[in-house]
Amino acid sequence: MFHLTFKSRRFVLGAVLAVVAAAALIAVHTPDWVVPLVMLGFLAFGSFRWEPEEPWRTMAIVLIPIVGAFLLMWLTQGAMGSRVLPLTFQEFILGVAIGYGMILFFTIINANAALGAALGMALLLLLVTADYYVYTFRGTELLPTDMLAARTALSVAGEYNYTPSANLVQVWVFYALFIFGVSAVRLGHLGRKRLTLTGVPILAAVSIAIGLGMTGLTSQQWHLHGVNYNGFLLNFAIELRDSFIRKPAGYDVAELAAKAGEYDAVLPAADEDDPTIIVIMDESYADFRRLGDHFQTNIDVMPFFDSLQENTIRGFALSSVYGGGTANSEYEFLTGNSLAYLPAGCVAYQQYLPADAYSMVSSLRDRGYATVAMHPYYASGWMRNKVWPQLGFSETYFLESFPQQNLVRRFVSDQEMFEKVVRRYETRDKSRPMFLFGVTMQNHGGYRYYGENYMTEVRLRGFTQAYPRAEQYLTLIHETDKALQYLIEYFQQVDEKVVIAFFGDHLPSLDQEFYEEVHGGPFEDLTEQMLQYTIPFFVWANYDIEEQYVDLTSINFMSNYVYDAAGIEKPAYTQLLEEISDQIPAINSKGFWYSAGNKMLPLDQAEDDEAATLNLFNQLQYNNTFDKKGRLDIFRRTS
Repeated sequence: MFHLTFKSRRFVLGAVLAVVAAAALIAVHTPDWVVPLVMLGFLAFGSFRWEPEEPWRTMAIVLIPIVGAFLLMWLTQGAMGSRVLPLTFQEFILGVAIGYGMILFFTIINANAALGAALGMALLLLLVTADYYVYTFRGTELLPTDMLAARTALSVAGEYNYTPSANLVQVWVFYALFIFGVSAVRLGHLGRKRLTLTGVPILAAVSIAIGLGMTGLTSQQWHLHGVNYNGFLLNFAIELRDSFIRKPAGYDVAELAAKAGEYDAVLPAADEDDPTIIVIMDESYADFRRLGDHFQTNIDVMPFFDSLQENTIRGFALSSVYGGGTANSEYEFLTGNSLAYLPAGCVAYQQYLPADAYSMVSSLRDRGYATVAMHPYYASGWMRNKVWPQLGFSETYFLESFPQQNLVRRFVSDQEMFEKVVRRYETRDKSRPMFLFGVTMQNHGGYRYYGENYMTEVRLRGFTQAYPRAEQYLTLIHETDKALQYLIEYFQQVDEKVVIAFFGDHLPSLDQEFYEEVHGGPFEDLTEQMLQYTIPFFVWANYDIEEQYVDLTSINFMSNYVYDAAGIEKPAYTQLLEEISDQIPAINSKGFWYSAGNKMLPLDQAEDDEAATLNLFNQLQYNNTFDKKGRLDIFRRTS
């Protein structure tokens, strides 16, 4: 049945592996006594060379991917502190099938069962490890499209803590021990031709079964719902499936053209009375008072922001992202489009932006505005050095354009950023109005910095435990409030007309316990969950405009208020968005605000008039983003 041979080299290798594994477990203070027993078991098993005879050899070839797949399912759940038991049978089997398919693929490629298990399992374990850190830093799970943001993420990687959890260390220890044990089974040459003839049809059948099994299943992105309700492997596969764009139901270019024809596609040229428009999207700027009543601090966090009432439109808007994804808020504001009709977790800038993209920037540029964008960080972040010119910006400024003499932590402060805005305004070409869009960096996560250029000023009061990360964040936006006062007070003194819009891109990724304590409990339903996607904004003018409070809009509709304050004619698409917002006041990646029920609903629960309005929006967005041949005239640029 087996030829069994003790191998001293394998014993030494196993002993070293066991010592390293034990040291890693001790370092993270794991209390699990089962792990040492499993370690000894694999050490004992792996110290021998196992050479099975037929039919045991064939059985081993079949069993290694199966056992590896079941173990992988358990490990990927365990890495996130979850278990397999809460999953339904369908979810569990689909997760196992995904792991089996990956292991079988590498087994076929390498004609080696142990190596196939090692590579297939390692790839998926690296994926769940990335999921663990993304969730730790951002509060939401890994998405397939996060791979596109890897370069941007690496640029701020030093701000985060990478200490692994005990669960994560145990997962990799079990993986190493399993592979060590499997590698002791000597199966000889598997026969590539025979393996291909049998393995490829099996792999194809498994892939088809996975695809059919996922029919009707939806991904989960709220906190750990993905791993808890679908299982990590299945949830990631569903998200990958949903990354492809589908044409909206009933898409008809002729009907869209008739609808767009109700609005004039030709804008008047800018004149000397048109105001300068400055838009500041402030990194992670949020108002926690919106979350609930359990929020007290030693000092007012944003007193100047609160004081802005006269000649001001102010309120709250839904963002489509939480804890990260700045570029998507930027995309929604500048284009008027929404992530509601793009794949979950996508980076629209990097995936779906046409070379001649329609935007608020291109509209103002066609009108005669000078278009300027600035961001005091690397040009490569979110590919802004390529994206901003596509949107219509003629001038762009990045980190090297800032003196970097006024830092908060290690980032250019909002104060220095706003001083740059003022300098650019003072040197503008006065023969034409200017549109300036700025993205700040000062308040970027993570919030564990203690060093030069920082001192905690804001302290929480009345909380059941300490939240130092929240206090650091609040101190940072308190600094923003001071810089904001400088910016507004400067433009209060100028003679020319100026409009300033200011909003946050998303809430920061902080301890969920902190958010729930502010809220007074868990965020139970979608309506409550959307509080963590709600950012404050204002549009201010240094001349008389009608004051207005907006209880809720969404970032993609905010340009309406900027045009209103500026007193200039709105582009046709903006007018269409205004018509849509009369029916659907707010929309984001999670759903839409149902006014009649005073609640948030998923998009697929829209009915009657709301469904028709949302479908119109979806068709307009599809047309301006994906339909190159049938693109409407209102989305065509002239400069």
